[in-house]
Amino acid sequence: MFKADKTGRLTTKIASSRDKKMARQWPDEPFIQLGLSFLASPAWKELSGNAKAVFSRLQIEHMEHGGNENGRLPCTYSDFEKYGVRRKSISKALDELEALGFIQITRKGHLRPEGDSGAPSLYRITYLPVFRSDGVDKATNEWRRFESIADARQAVAKYHERASYDRAIRYDKRRLNKIRTDVKSFPRKKIIIQGAL
Repeated sequence: MFKADKTGRLTTKIASSRDKKMARQWPDEPFIQLGLSFLASPAWKELSGNAKAVFSRLQIEHMEHGGNENGRLPCTYSDFEKYGVRRKSISKALDELEALGFIQITRKGHLRPEGDSGAPSLYRITYLPVFRSDGVDKATNEWRRFESIADARQAVAKYHERASYDRAIRYDKRRLNKIRTDVKSFPRKKIIIQGAL
């Protein structure tokens, strides 16, 4: 690290440890570093504003857990909504993040049939390591596999298509199950056949 002059430009003089401590941006709170290759990547450039907001919320969740819960980061749609993302945009934003390799959904969340809160989805941020009781898994950085914005755009389009098809099937199954339970709850009537002895 080099010293800065009065104008703020870096000089060729090496900074002392005292200067390095003073230069720390966030000395008393958790922070995350993003590299140049990450912010200049085609995958990052292709992300929508909603997807970036959802990603920021997941990074906040990571910092709130002391950086030790990557892979087990719980975040609900209500958490994303409180952060400023419209509820209808959340699933599409999560699709983008997963398609472009920024996150992995390690457990799908679910609601209880009664409408009470069930279990939230759990997430892993791919550019960060995963700490386990038996060691550390290195960051997988799936976002690096895209060489151009066109590749990233195509991956997102394919993922959206598949994800919306899967959601439609799940929705139809839920609707059919609801109809079946409604039919079971009707009282059964005896059918009397006229003319029978």
